[in-house]
Amino acid sequence: MVPLTRRRLLFAGAGAVSTLAAMRMLRGSSWLQSRQAAPPPGVPPTALVGCDSYDPKLVREALERGLQLAPPPDVRGKTVLLKPNFVEYSADRPVTTNVGVIIAAARAFRDLGARHVVIGEGPGHNPDTDYVWHRSGLYRAASEDQVPLVDLNFDDLVLTHMRTFDAVNGFRGRALEHLYLPKAIVTADLVVSMPKLKTHHWAGFTLSMKNLYGVVPGVKYGWPKNILHMNGIERSIVELTMSIQPGYAIADGIQGMEGDGPIMGTPVASDCLLFGRSLYAVDWLGATLMGLDPARLDVIRLASATGLGPLSAPPVVGDPASGFVKKFAVPPRYDSLHA
Repeated sequence: MVPLTRRRLLFAGAGAVSTLAAMRMLRGSSWLQSRQAAPPPGVPPTALVGCDSYDPKLVREALERGLQLAPPPDVRGKTVLLKPNFVEYSADRPVTTNVGVIIAAARAFRDLGARHVVIGEGPGHNPDTDYVWHRSGLYRAASEDQVPLVDLNFDDLVLTHMRTFDAVNGFRGRALEHLYLPKAIVTADLVVSMPKLKTHHWAGFTLSMKNLYGVVPGVKYGWPKNILHMNGIERSIVELTMSIQPGYAIADGIQGMEGDGPIMGTPVASDCLLFGRSLYAVDWLGATLMGLDPARLDVIRLASATGLGPLSAPPVVGDPASGFVKKFAVPPRYDSLHA
């Protein structure tokens, strides 16, 4: 039995869908069949909105503009789960998705008619979620705004059949054919990936697809989500994206991280937020803004080969990308990935 933690006692109940509802959804058809359809080969536009400060007014205005330029799926009467990046906490490094951006997004989805908005995350590096959420200020902010928090590392588990793929482009690995996932993920009508724009010492960069590592329950698979690393980082990223099918992404690039990310890097101002229905397209744009060539990134090439999008730049609306491109410092092994 999964332990009932203080986190779940305080927050999970307010936004949870009943076990009966979950079983009704799963009975007679697979969980995958109930998810929203993946974006078509011609991916929808990604919105780039300049925002050079975490001032609440500026963040709210940027969110409103981004959601208008790249509208999310209809959420009226539905449950929306916001999945930020809280892999770890640092007082002097931009490791986590900014709390103000998360809360502003929760308010925005409520304004769009969502019945429930919850924040769910399973930190991959620090198993003490209480510490991460408390030190970052997420506990206080979520409580003040009455947004439920769900620790995905310790949520009730549902055994799922994953979407996978045959070996392509030399990426073999071991398919994630079955995986236990948190009930909050399985029962949400819309999962919104909310990453931080960062480099990554094992994947080159991390954005909305890599952010899905945090939905894999640590109570079952350990820290830092060992099964994903053993099966191959790129393969696991793509299979999680194909299977969970998040319907939207909002990426925090107001302040990013370069160098030895995703935890030990240094701050870099990118002054923007990214929005879109295709996580693949959001990540392509994010990599471009970091001065990387997306077509050289293993995870992008694999995602394209498995049908998540063409190996070419997706359409961008909003502010011109050229005004936000910076050459992020990367670990030496990834120097060749710069555009």
